[in-house]
Amino acid sequence: MDYQARVIVLKTYRLAETDRILHLYSREHGPIRAVAKGAYKIQTKFGAKTQVLNCLDLVLAQGRNLDIVKEAARVTSFSQISSNYLALNLAYLVVDILDHIAISDNHYQEPFDLLLNYLQQLDQLAASNYEEAMIAMSARYLWRLIKLLGYKPELDYCSLSHKKRAENQIPQHFDFSNGSITSGHAYQQLLEVNPYQDQVHELKPGVFKLLSYFELLDNLHQEPMPEQLLEQLASMHNRARSLNNGLAFLQKHLSFMIHKEFKSWKLLDEVLNPQIAKLA
Repeated sequence: MDYQARVIVLKTYRLAETDRILHLYSREHGPIRAVAKGAYKIQTKFGAKTQVLNCLDLVLAQGRNLDIVKEAARVTSFSQISSNYLALNLAYLVVDILDHIAISDNHYQEPFDLLLNYLQQLDQLAASNYEEAMIAMSARYLWRLIKLLGYKPELDYCSLSHKKRAENQIPQHFDFSNGSITSGHAYQQLLEVNPYQDQVHELKPGVFKLLSYFELLDNLHQEPMPEQLLEQLASMHNRARSLNNGLAFLQKHLSFMIHKEFKSWKLLDEVLNPQIAKLA
């Protein structure tokens, strides 16, 4: 039985000599695993179309283990992302994440629209090489995806003491195992009991302020453009470092929540922090 789907290609790998297995995310059906037969042949209608990040309109035939791509029309290839090294690594991170998470049935549309909108904006920013805006928008995308999945970080209550954070208090630690901030007093008590614990980590500079701003945007039902987002964060001390820290925190938080490591983060981290990478 054939069916149609608009998809974004998340991952590909080779099958035998000429076929390509595709990990796809579709607006209508969610995750799809399919095979593009003959994609590696010199003369093929599927080769260039079925690359990672391409948005496609497909006709597929249902198969036992893998569906079969019968027709493919490219909607967009996000060519500016492909020509910008930072944008490409950011995009690979978000599609890697989407390839590893489970989305409930009948809730496929919002993650697809969120990803498509993100890639469209990233493509525009890549053309002007606006690096801070690309990182800010990527952090905002991860925040919205994490919230959609039900893993939004708890910013008001300590996971260990269960006490509410005092107004204007900026917490210094985060309990990744419980997805919540941790008070300094509760953290010290934890260390006395278990000095080798690895679930509570120090929050790096700027992270809490960035997350609080994202939460405020949600409460106000606002979604600023990347440039507007940066303007609102102009008062942050060392904004570029804070944005890098925020993006690192969000991918780590999601990694803890779903018990998966994202291999794409290691390369992106080296791009964002080249000085640290040289010392490693």
